[in-house]
Amino acid sequence: MLPFLSGELKELYLEMSTESAFAANEALKVIIHRTPSLVKLNLEAQVQGTSVETSLAKWLETTENLEEISLPPYYLTPALVQTLGSLPQLKVIEQNFKFTHPSNSSVVLQALPPGTFPHLTSISFNATLSDARKFLLASQEVGSRLVCITLHASGTMDSGDILNFTRHITQNCPMMTNLGLDLSKALESGEQSVSPLTMELLESLKKLRHSWATFGRKTSFKI
Repeated sequence: MLPFLSGELKELYLEMSTESAFAANEALKVIIHRTPSLVKLNLEAQVQGTSVETSLAKWLETTENLEEISLPPYYLTPALVQTLGSLPQLKVIEQNFKFTHPSNSSVVLQALPPGTFPHLTSISFNATLSDARKFLLASQEVGSRLVCITLHASGTMDSGDILNFTRHITQNCPMMTNLGLDLSKALESGEQSVSPLTMELLESLKKLRHSWATFGRKTSFKI
């Protein structure tokens, strides 16, 4: 299985279209210790993160050179956060949505503990605006070093919720220069209509070098 893997591999795009947790775990177990030089990983999978977190964590423990990783939504489980937080070169955590889209979920974001993620500068994750603020409050040490955040938001919201979140970013993330807000999934679900382009919101983003927000398929802005 996966005969192309070698110790010299730097980048890997791995798509697991199986819906079987057993098959996904078996595939991950085969990879352990076979990609020690991996720098960039894009993992797309249909199975839930909690069903493969042990096998995935064991594999990632052997990728100490990893700098960038892209994962499906809800894959930042406690086991994965512990493993990723120990990788000395990891700089970027992205998300991909080929099989799974952010939605209302009871999944609680795992905080990034102090003393972990020594070089992390960019993170992308999905949550409600309220949970995103709680996540950043519980991850203050790591959050204070972040340069870029992309939030794929879900749940009901109004312009006040968005403003509170952007103010929290500018006040508590001093290194932040790039902020992306993907609010389209929440709006497309019809949960609540918002009028987000207020002057207060635009003023709250003035300190950032680059900001963008998507409110629907045809509504967006960049600063």
